[in-house]
Amino acid sequence: MPSTLHAIDSVDRVYGRSLFELAKAAGGRAQLDEVFDELEQLLELARQNPRLGEFLRSPIIEHARREASLRRILEGQVSDLVLKFVLTVARKGRLAKLQGITAAFQGLYYQEYGTLEMDVWTASALGAEQAAGLRERLKAIVGREIVLHQYVDPAMIGGIRVRSGDYLFDASISGQLRRLRQSIDDAGAKVMRERARGMLEE
Repeated sequence: MPSTLHAIDSVDRVYGRSLFELAKAAGGRAQLDEVFDELEQLLELARQNPRLGEFLRSPIIEHARREASLRRILEGQVSDLVLKFVLTVARKGRLAKLQGITAAFQGLYYQEYGTLEMDVWTASALGAEQAAGLRERLKAIVGREIVLHQYVDPAMIGGIRVRSGDYLFDASISGQLRRLRQSIDDAGAKVMRERARGMLEE
């Protein structure tokens, strides 16, 4: 589960699609599943080891040294396809974009297999049972398997906010207060316009 939202740019999409098409051609769904899991494991490894994450991102590390280190870390741990891809990304100086590339790959994977990604914000973290219950309710509504990305936003006070693509459902208390404030502002503006119109007509 991502801890922060990650914007995907055009470079991420190019590399993500390239890897997706390579994996699909090499072994179909089974290969795509394997690549999906290995990318997740690699990112988790970088998250758990800040020095490794910095090593992957640093632009000052010599390419030969970085490639040798990547081989030592990854050989025998990931498929040849993922190893070759990561080395290619490293040679292009794009390792810092691995998270975005992974997100782009995963987006294509979900699209291919009828799974819908939804971002969910709550004022406090959902428990496992709460998340599972929410996933089932959303699945019943949209008729597709759901992948939830959960985020905590204490400013919401309470309630829930769900986004999928351009669709946003905001049932948070802060959202309700914002809409109430907007309706009050709109009503106030209407009264002022009517008063101004009356003064001009006198």
